[in-house]
Amino acid sequence: MEEEKRGHTPDNLVWTGKDHRGATVNLYVPERDHIIYGHGEIMGNNFTAIYDSVTNPDSVYNSGSYDNREVFFKKSGNATYYPHLITKTIVEYTERREKGFIVTAMPVKKEGGNVGEQTYPENDIR
Repeated sequence: MEEEKRGHTPDNLVWTGKDHRGATVNLYVPERDHIIYGHGEIMGNNFTAIYDSVTNPDSVYNSGSYDNREVFFKKSGNATYYPHLITKTIVEYTERREKGFIVTAMPVKKEGGNVGEQTYPENDIR
C-alpha cells in the first residue's frame, strides 16, 4: 500500500482535519519531521497555523508541478511569524480528492512559488 511505504500508518498519524472542500487531510510523523527539520525550528512552534491554513485558507492554488497537490496560503494570527510572513502548506490528495496529507509547510513572504491556477476563493480566479 502506498501510504504504508510513506510511513503513513495509524500509529504515525499526528493530526486529522477537513479542508475547505470537506476532504479529510492528515499529517503524519514523516512529514511533520520534515517540516520541523527541513524548514527550521520556527515551524515546530507553528503547527496550529499549518492546520489553520488547511481548514480555513485565505487562498488555494493547484500545484505548479504535481497534478494531485494543492497549495494553501493563510495569514494566521496564530503564527509566531505573523504579520511579517504567511503560512504556505502543500497537500497531496488521492485521485478522487476525498483524502489527502500534508506534504510540507513553511513561512513565506507572499503567495506564489510554483503555483498554478487559483481555485479558492472562486471570485478571485482570473
